[in-house]
Amino acid sequence: MKIKLITFFIFCALGFTVQTQNHKITLKITNIESTEGKVFVSLFNKEKGFLEDGGSISKELININGSKASHVFENLPDGDYAIAIYHDENMDGKCNKNWMGIPKEGYGFSTNFKPKLAAPSFDQIKVKVVGDTVVEIKMLN
Repeated sequence: MKIKLITFFIFCALGFTVQTQNHKITLKITNIESTEGKVFVSLFNKEKGFLEDGGSISKELININGSKASHVFENLPDGDYAIAIYHDENMDGKCNKNWMGIPKEGYGFSTNFKPKLAAPSFDQIKVKVVGDTVVEIKMLN
């Protein structure tokens, strides 16, 4: 009887562990000024490589629906995540900037961080995920 009880608790613990490692982030983007092009989305899970080529764990190019766009990231473990987006209106694969380095195309970050003089750090825009999470980003134009 004791062994059956221990086995039961082990299976319950394993089931709980698997369950907590399968979350979704539903991204909702608003305030998109134009339906031209697509929205480029990058998902990061650590400071190292944040906002650098090859530093994201997922990159998506999503369609625009009116002034909105959305995407779902699936099968994510518990942890901190940061999302950076830009509106690639001319579909050249990059966020076009002016001579001062300020984006000329719409952009945004999780937590709706508004940069002043520099891009945000991972810690400034991270979102803690411990279950299914909705992140809403208002595009900065």
